[in-house]
Amino acid sequence: LLGWFISLRSPSLFSLHLGRRFLEEVWLAPHASRMHILHYLLGLSFYPMALVKGPPKQNVFWFLGLQSCQLISHLTLWRLRSRGSYQPIPKRGLFRFILCPHYLTEILLYWGSDPWVFAFVALNVALSAQSTRQWYQSRFGPDPRAALIPNFL
Repeated sequence: LLGWFISLRSPSLFSLHLGRRFLEEVWLAPHASRMHILHYLLGLSFYPMALVKGPPKQNVFWFLGLQSCQLISHLTLWRLRSRGSYQPIPKRGLFRFILCPHYLTEILLYWGSDPWVFAFVALNVALSAQSTRQWYQSRFGPDPRAALIPNFL
């Protein structure tokens, strides 16, 4: 029983992730940025496809650790935005090493899922991380940190 719990392929874990992300969007993320309608529709179509393909098989402790890291990253960014103007890029926690730890944890959350689902998430998030890095640099100047993987990407 413990082995089943520790290595779990469970829609309930995936639902926990989706529920947490929904609550973050509602309460933490009043977006000033614009999203293209096709990107929005692609995002909406992704979740049913991911559920049909099957949620990732993950160690529950790995899953909860990644959820915590992503939530902390989102709260850090939210605190900066809630002060009214854009603040410099954070340098605490995983932000010490990379500019977009919230994106890295998103990719890692899909590790163990269908290869097409994982590839979709990794590519989409890597492109978003690079775009975010470019925005940061245009706003705050050069920064030696990589977007996702230290000394690489």
